[in-house]
Amino acid sequence: FRHEFIIIYKSAISCLAEYEQAKEINVDLDCAKGFLLLKIEAPGTRIHSDNPHCARALADIKSRARTLGTMADIKNEGDGVTISLKVRTGQNGIQKVQ
Repeated sequence: FRHEFIIIYKSAISCLAEYEQAKEINVDLDCAKGFLLLKIEAPGTRIHSDNPHCARALADIKSRARTLGTMADIKNEGDGVTISLKVRTGQNGIQKVQ
């Protein structure tokens, strides 16, 4: 599961930094109440629907989130992009959300 989580992070950063040339990317990683929370924000950046690299990256993020038993929340709005993920953790590391 850790591999999937890291690939989600990498795909999001690559799409925003490399293909959409985001000037600012904020990453928040937190562990609270049994959940690992990842939030990636790129204020002032939009992911363009005609960008095939980002379209593949977003599809991959959604697919990998499902593999982790959760959903990726992707907001692509006028004020910027936000990608959020919430994964349940346990004694043996990351576990699927029931």
